[in-house]
Amino acid sequence: MKALDNRQKLAKALAKMSEVSPTQGLLHAFIHTVMFVGLVSAIFVFWKRDARLAVMATIPFVFVYTAILVTAHDCMHRTYTGLKWFDDYWPVYWTAMMYWPHRTYSEIHKLHHGMLGRDFDDPERPTFLRSEYESAGWMKRWYIRHQWLINIFILGGIGFICKHWLLGRRLADKYPQVRTAMRRDAVAILLIVPLNVGLAIYFDHFWGFFSSFVMAERIGGGLLQLRGLVEHYGLWDAKGADVVRRQAMSARNVRAGWFFRWIFNDLCFHSIHHVYPSIPWYKLGEAHLTIPSFWEDFNPKAIEPRDSYGKVFADGVRSWRLIDDRVT
Repeated sequence: MKALDNRQKLAKALAKMSEVSPTQGLLHAFIHTVMFVGLVSAIFVFWKRDARLAVMATIPFVFVYTAILVTAHDCMHRTYTGLKWFDDYWPVYWTAMMYWPHRTYSEIHKLHHGMLGRDFDDPERPTFLRSEYESAGWMKRWYIRHQWLINIFILGGIGFICKHWLLGRRLADKYPQVRTAMRRDAVAILLIVPLNVGLAIYFDHFWGFFSSFVMAERIGGGLLQLRGLVEHYGLWDAKGADVVRRQAMSARNVRAGWFFRWIFNDLCFHSIHHVYPSIPWYKLGEAHLTIPSFWEDFNPKAIEPRDSYGKVFADGVRSWRLIDDRVT
């Protein structure tokens, strides 16, 4: 009874934190848009005068653009501004610029939240099953053993984009909403990409636009690949029926400095995001500290942020893992 009472107190505490303030998200979007426009303007000017300065300006531009792309995740959960119209359409332009199907990703991500730690069909499961490894050919086995390096440094943004298109195609027959999302994404990309390329040609900045695009794909795509692996790689807790435990223990919390907290919008507190996905990004740190206060039968040390992104990356490179699907 006491454990049940604590769960109820936890649910009430987290429910209070799920109230989304539009001001926070709108201010965040405004600041990042100003930074984006300012850096793009500087890049185009520099490409005409000094390529070295253009490259130097493109690096912070890529980081700002990646931070904007990550907000697509919060928009999908309606936790960016809480305004349906804004959270629905804000990420469409930014993601379509890079051929990334945001609406398709949203439908895939919803399945991920429901299946994490429970169903091996989780479309965002980054860790291969032992049975998948044993039945794979030598090339796929080599990829599985070197997944971190290949995803981040070789596949990058192109791999990230292709993965979601291919996942959407695979899931479309079983989940009709995915097929609808893919069609809407295709329309958005066919409208937005020619517009951007046309403007770059009109203002005689095509090669500057193309160079910035390539850097964004390489650096930003690598960061998004890193985030996807760090959040769940090697974790799968299906020992009990308790949903909160399963979600919390199948996600990784990371001790992050200001840069990674900013660029990944505090998703370093990933367990609490899965336990209560309606909590907005700017309250995840506070919510993470709330769990051990109300849940005595939970081991708070298991979800304590202990490793930096660099250490998780190094561990993943050194010691690849599999999920043993013969024991659930």
